[in-house]
Amino acid sequence: MLERNVTLQPKPEPGSGAWSNAQQLVDVNSALLDNFLNALPLANLTPKCVLLQTGAKNYGVHLGRARSPYVESDPRVTLEPNFYYLQEDILWKYYHRRSKQCRDECAAPPRSAVLESSTANQKFNASDGCPLPVNRLWPELARWYGISDSDVGRPETDESKYTVVLGAAKTPLGPENAKAWKEIMKKDGVTYFGFTGYVDTLESLNFAYDELYKLKMLPPLKAKAQPLT
Repeated sequence: MLERNVTLQPKPEPGSGAWSNAQQLVDVNSALLDNFLNALPLANLTPKCVLLQTGAKNYGVHLGRARSPYVESDPRVTLEPNFYYLQEDILWKYYHRRSKQCRDECAAPPRSAVLESSTANQKFNASDGCPLPVNRLWPELARWYGISDSDVGRPETDESKYTVVLGAAKTPLGPENAKAWKEIMKKDGVTYFGFTGYVDTLESLNFAYDELYKLKMLPPLKAKAQPLT
């Protein structure tokens, strides 16, 4: 196994930030990995697998607020050049050229992951403790209840339409809301409404909402959670 954190930090221009010379970082660090991989056959070395350790810049955290939790299936952040992406492309080219098992892992997962044949050719994110923002939860919550993307609205942003009671915000219970709840209670047998191991956050919420349905506190779900992968 070859494990490499292949990074050089060129000095930025005077007065500029640490990551401001994005293109120079790409040029230097992509060449560093490319030269290393091309040198392996010259040294008569054929690795069984390669682990490329990168970091949180995969998700654009160095550019500002990034969508969390950080998951491997997130698209690349293309606001500026990122040498992690080119290093990943170089490693995949090496893989296809050499037909060997390569691993591209974000952050620092246990070493056992890179040695398992079942984890070949995948990314692994070892970060934890990230909050679940509304922009991930809201569309997924709508899907659970069978609401299409085109029907998904956004939370009300006009604070004048909210009433704060003991620190908890709630929407005004106008006639239209009362009527909607009566229809839901009649259709799905809901008698109350409100909210009285290691798992995926969305799966955990989906399980909790399903339990609330069994207690007749919420209507039934229409779909299972899609794990944050």
